Amino acid sequence: MYFEKFPLTTYSMDQGQSIQVITDIVRRATFNDFIKNNFVLFDEYDIVDGEKPEIVSHNLYGSVEYYWVILLLNDIIDPRYDWCLSSGDLLEYVSTKYGSSEANIFGTHHYEASSTNPLIVDSTYPGRVSITNYEHENSENEKKRRIRVVKSEYLSAIVDEFRKIIKNG
Repeated sequence: MYFEKFPLTTYSMDQGQSIQVITDIVRRATFNDFIKNNFVLFDEYDIVDGEKPEIVSHNLYGSVEYYWVILLLNDIIDPRYDWCLSSGDLLEYVSTKYGSSEANIFGTHHYEASSTNPLIVDSTYPGRVSITNYEHENSENEKKRRIRVVKSEYLSAIVDEFRKIIKNG
């Protein structure tokens, strides 16, 4: 799948006594700005609660094989935390980060000027609104829900372009 497109390289773990041919997994590739900014190629997609990249790939392209295209085009390096968390995973994340007690989960993270003005203010600001740890993390998580996906008719061209980019490294 993803690493199948990467070139091979030689590597020795014993100071050159034996050489092995391996996939060059440390090679980093990304699409150029022309491709990323070409809005004709993409649609916006809202991740449904619990959907993983493989599921989105299957739903859009009929195969889980293209999950990496979705991740790469959205600059997602760590799919565990750069991808939108499910509601259950979000609660677990908040519990781990802030502590599992209800007081910690729903404790004050920060204050905002008002419910319509998200300007962060201190606790003495008149009319301030308290934002809990859970509300803060949920808001950050929701920002990850909308992603860009390649339109099906351009998928093979994008995959071919990636092969060229990764080959020329």
